[in-house]
Amino acid sequence: MKYLDISLRSKLIVALIALVFITYIISLLYKNKMSASFALGWIIVTIIATSGIVFHPVLKFITFISGVRTGANTLTLYAFVFIFAVLIVFSIQLSTLYSQNKKLSQQVALLRTRLEKLEPGNSRETQ
Repeated sequence: MKYLDISLRSKLIVALIALVFITYIISLLYKNKMSASFALGWIIVTIIATSGIVFHPVLKFITFISGVRTGANTLTLYAFVFIFAVLIVFSIQLSTLYSQNKKLSQQVALLRTRLEKLEPGNSRETQ
């Protein structure tokens, strides 16, 4: 399978990019700009994606199992699958946040109504 050969230079570049990406993810984690579960997920995905390129037999095996002709097409296929999976996860989280926001705004409205009934002088015009 000559068409799956990857040069050493390409492997080193991919490994360096992955190392920079993992370092960036860890720095976001330490700055509390990313939760630990997301950081762990991105680090695992980076390691898996990088191992497919750096460790050549893994890419050959995945390409053979998938029935795809070239390694580049295999990487593209799995990149699309990964992107759709991330979109699904974000959609689930967005739906959860929307529901929580709706419940909180309803509770605030109810509390404001109760407060206005208890204190008639404290209305929205004075706020």
